[in-house]
Amino acid sequence: MSDSTARLIGPDEAIKVTKIESFVLVNSWVFVKISTDAGITGWGEMLKDDAKACAAGALEVADYLVGKDPRPVVHHWQAIHRGAFYRGGPIKTAILSGIDQALWDIAGKCHGVPVYKLLGGPTRERVRVYGHVDEKTGVNAMKVGPPASRRASKYVEGQRFVDEVVEGFKALRDKHGSGVDIAVDFHGAVQPPTAMLLMKALEPYQPWFYE
Repeated sequence: MSDSTARLIGPDEAIKVTKIESFVLVNSWVFVKISTDAGITGWGEMLKDDAKACAAGALEVADYLVGKDPRPVVHHWQAIHRGAFYRGGPIKTAILSGIDQALWDIAGKCHGVPVYKLLGGPTRERVRVYGHVDEKTGVNAMKVGPPASRRASKYVEGQRFVDEVVEGFKALRDKHGSGVDIAVDFHGAVQPPTAMLLMKALEPYQPWFYE
């Protein structure tokens, strides 16, 4: 995102964080905005689940970050992470992720370059993309959830669920043939024992990758 009134900030010039704001959108997407006294702002995205908790938690980081130079991003990541008595967990990790993204956004704008250049530059000129199942697009790669009549629960599933997923994936493979790569997205809802059973059972149908 561009800041029309901002300018490049030299390495010896001072810049300080002045404000942290969080925004919960209608569909529960959560964003954090970090403002500076140089007119440069950074944006980050947080976890969609537990949206209100993430939004409130991001504001608490202001006690540490406001008044500091935003550019030593890794230092701030470590300080916020290690400064918590209890570390980790989905909410704290999501908050830290959003703050981290916003700080990198600011760092890139200070130097007038996209963040990927700060991280060493591109590793390739082209990136292959995939679409979700939509026969009208004519894509040659797609990603699907486990093809079953219901979404996996957070508990270990039985063989019936595995068989249903395999049957659904086989139908996709039979329909589209080997010319389309098909990936499977567990979406955090498949426990490791069930995932191991699924990956073994799906081997003959050559999934592209698992997410």
